[in-house]
Amino acid sequence: GKKMNPFNKANWSKTLLAVTILFSFFLIDCKKELEEKKVDTAVSAKSTLTGIVLFAVGDVKSAGRKLKSGDIISENEVIQTGKKSTCDLQLKESEAGIVVRMKSESTFELKTKVVKDQVTPSPVIKAGNVLVNVSGKLKTNENFQIVTPTTVAGVRGTKFEVNVKEDGSTTISVSEGAVATKMRLAEIENLPTEVQQKSKLVISVNEMLENEERILEAGQKIQIKKEDTDSVIKNTGLSDGMKQINLEVKNDSEMI
Repeated sequence: GKKMNPFNKANWSKTLLAVTILFSFFLIDCKKELEEKKVDTAVSAKSTLTGIVLFAVGDVKSAGRKLKSGDIISENEVIQTGKKSTCDLQLKESEAGIVVRMKSESTFELKTKVVKDQVTPSPVIKAGNVLVNVSGKLKTNENFQIVTPTTVAGVRGTKFEVNVKEDGSTTISVSEGAVATKMRLAEIENLPTEVQQKSKLVISVNEMLENEERILEAGQKIQIKKEDTDSVIKNTGLSDGMKQINLEVKNDSEMI
C-alpha cells in the first residue's frame, strides 16, 4: 500500500511563523467561555456509550473481571487482551454496525469526546493491534473516531487496522472505504480547558493540525511516530508555552 507523509513540511514551516507569539496565552473572553461551558455541560450530560462483547477468546479482562460473550462494557471502561487473546466489541448505540476487534496484548478504552458540540464515540487504543469494521452507514449527523496517543482517525463506513507501539507511534492501514487521519497532540488536550479555548498559540496549532488532515483510501496507510508529535511540540514553541502555563497554574493553586 502507498504510505503517506503525515504532514507537508513546507506548509508547516509557513504556519510555524504564524504561531511564534508565545505569551498571548491568556486572551480572555469570559462571556464566550461561559457559553462554551454551558454547551459542554449540556452535551456531556447526554453522553452514554456502551459496548457488547460479541466474543472473547483467551485472557480478556476489564477492571479485573474476565470478559465473555454478552458482557456489557460501559463508557470509560478499559479492556485488556493478553497473549494469544482476541475480543470483538460492538457499539450498542450505533445502527451502523461498528465492531472493534482487539488482537493480542492490546489496551482499549471506551470513551466519548465532545467534537464540535456533539458527543462523539471516540474509543482510545493505547497499545496493540485493533481492526475496525463499520459495516453500515453512519447517520448524517453521526460521527465516530478512533483515538491513539499520536493520531485521530475519523471514520465513515469502512474497514481499517490500527497498530499502536508502546511509545504511541501509530500506523493506520485502510482496506475498504476512507478514513480521515490527523496528528494528535495529547499534551494540548491535557491542558486546562480555559487555556485550550483562549491561548492563541494552542488555537493556531490545533488549526494547523486540522489543515494537515489526510484522507486515506483503500490500500493506503499512514504512520505518525511519537518523534513527529514531539518535534511539532518543540518547533511550535508549545513546550516552552506549556512550561509557563504549568508554572502559572501551580502558582495559582498555591495562592488559593
